[in-house]
Amino acid sequence: MLPIILAINNEDDRNFVEKIYVQYGKKIYKVAFKVLNNSEDAEDCLHDVIKIIIDHLDVFQSADGERFIKLLVTCTRNAALDIYRKNKIKHINERKHKPYTNDEMDADNDNNHDVDIENVPDENMFSDLILINEESRKRISEMIEELDPIYRDVLYLRYQYSMKNQDIAKLLKVSESVVKVRYHRAKKLLLQKRGKELNEMRKNG
Repeated sequence: MLPIILAINNEDDRNFVEKIYVQYGKKIYKVAFKVLNNSEDAEDCLHDVIKIIIDHLDVFQSADGERFIKLLVTCTRNAALDIYRKNKIKHINERKHKPYTNDEMDADNDNNHDVDIENVPDENMFSDLILINEESRKRISEMIEELDPIYRDVLYLRYQYSMKNQDIAKLLKVSESVVKVRYHRAKKLLLQKRGKELNEMRKNG
């Protein structure tokens, strides 16, 4: 058992995290290994994911079924990518080249991409969710799944859990500015692809 789990003071919280570790630990490792292709890094990723769960217990405890699995996979993939980026930057530094970090990449893309992130229309896409029936909510989840993972994860966490940018940044281990860029682009992409269908859903409730 990981020491960070044993260090949890609250018994209910400790049992909750322990159950996740026992039930999903090997699966988390496998997802991480597919990204990192290194057993030691995959183990580090497993440790990072458990720490993320401990730091965001309320989010994970409120999730269930398919939502929980998606949340777990999202965190694992991003934790693995974070390790991958750090390894890549370390390798570049060793070769005495300037690293191109994930935050810089997003900022650079924002400056050169034909997207005005401050003026992307919401189309009431999220404010009316409470009025949308369960079937429509499932359809919106399917639409989000169609997006590239880099945008899908941010939109999923905002849509499914109403998480703030600051909390999403901590969960995905990126800067808050990166979250804002990805969120606005995700909305624009979704509206471009499925705007008409979303509009109909909102009208029909």
